[in-house]
Amino acid sequence: MSTRSNDTQHRLNDFDKSLNHSRTSWIIEYDVFDIEKYAFGENPRWETHSARGGTFLRTSRGGHDTKTIVDSIQDRGINQVYIIGGDGTQKGASVIYKEVKKRGLQVSVAGIPKTIDNNIAVIEKSFDFDTAIEEDKRAINAAHMEFESFKNGVGIVKLMGRYNGFIAMYATLASRDVDYCLIPESPFYLEGMGGLFEFIEQRLK
Repeated sequence: MSTRSNDTQHRLNDFDKSLNHSRTSWIIEYDVFDIEKYAFGENPRWETHSARGGTFLRTSRGGHDTKTIVDSIQDRGINQVYIIGGDGTQKGASVIYKEVKKRGLQVSVAGIPKTIDNNIAVIEKSFDFDTAIEEDKRAINAAHMEFESFKNGVGIVKLMGRYNGFIAMYATLASRDVDYCLIPESPFYLEGMGGLFEFIEQRLK
């Protein structure tokens, strides 16, 4: 780890306080890139982080060096690792746990689900689900206004959710402008009596 000036150390302390968590939560990332340059360069990312979202620690879509991560955990004497994320992240956490167990390290690896899909049976609500509903409600309301400007206008808004309809269902209830909500858990058909097309035709009359 590089030697820091007093000024830099003070700024790191302020940085920690601003995020309200310990620096150990991102210390493993220190070897991947220069955190001081990235966080305290000409345009420090953390000063506007709360307004912009995202992560100044960078992110990836799969793939990691398990050995290097566990080496870093072992070298720094870390005994608790909390890994927050969705399906891919939890798979990575499982691999890290297996490597920790293989080495016989006294390290607890905890996976904390964070998915907007809310498709975790053992909890009532996952991180980001409320945010997803709020944003989807805005999209539905904007689309509804657009559809109403046309005679017999029919609009379709497709939302995320992987293999379940929690987002679609809750966004529908929040918006109150949706006439028909289709979700994977409830089978539906398009044609024939009681089908979607019949419902749309009656709704437009």
